[in-house]
Amino acid sequence: MIQLLFLFALVSSVIGRSTVIKYKHQDAYEDFLNLMESFERTEKPKAKPNWAYNSELYGLDRHGKPFMKCVEFNATTSPKTRNVRCSASGDKDRPGCFAMYDFETKQLLQGCYNYQEDIAHFCETSKRCTFSSDAKVGFCCCVGQQCNSQKKIMYNGEPLETVINEKRKKDVTDFLRRF
Repeated sequence: MIQLLFLFALVSSVIGRSTVIKYKHQDAYEDFLNLMESFERTEKPKAKPNWAYNSELYGLDRHGKPFMKCVEFNATTSPKTRNVRCSASGDKDRPGCFAMYDFETKQLLQGCYNYQEDIAHFCETSKRCTFSSDAKVGFCCCVGQQCNSQKKIMYNGEPLETVINEKRKKDVTDFLRRF
């Protein structure tokens, strides 16, 4: 019980950040957030965003502040993906998710992304992440719960996983043909 109260106090101190701080017991923290979300909200939100709130895309925390769940992954800091809660850092900011893929190093980076109304059309066009250019690095942002998960990342109309796997097969085949 004391651990739960400590965890609750710790969570309360970081409200308003765009990305959740990593704790030693991150899984317990995420379980706590999921438990809190499972209780039905009986009171009206205390804070109202300055933009059109959509309950299909965002959740509300216990203070009535909108948040979104995104997948977070950075191979340089941890080999595990995590589900994190992303909230807006300012009154005019909106929470979103992003994915960035380096086609040369084959590294994927995923996380939270705050954007403002003037570029809303850029992030809100899809509930999935879509790369459409042939650049060396692809970047996309999206709005929707876990819209940046690997299964929802698209590249030229195909799932990014499929494109990566086909490229790997081609690279291996080309390598073996040299011998």
